[in-house]
Amino acid sequence: MAREDVVALRRKVNATVDKSIAEDAVDITVFLKDGKQTHLRVDHAIGSLKRPLSDADLEAKFHSLADPVIGAEKARALIEQCWSLSKAKDVTALVAAARP
Repeated sequence: MAREDVVALRRKVNATVDKSIAEDAVDITVFLKDGKQTHLRVDHAIGSLKRPLSDADLEAKFHSLADPVIGAEKARALIEQCWSLSKAKDVTALVAAARP
């Protein structure tokens, strides 16, 4: 992403890998200009095997990514086709629905 505010924020971030915690975990400390620190640890990220997304959360995430590309109506139709994929004879309609 080339947005100036995102680039500026990225310059302030120092990410390191901590092999002592699980891959789906995070342990973060934020150092503020006034000297204060904020710490957060999440043992299992949302969407991980131990904290899976609900169907509603998954659909909301899909809409947030797909709506700008194919439109909300087409995204809804694609979701419906995905939920009923086990009943489909082939994936032709699914592929067609996924095209912008």
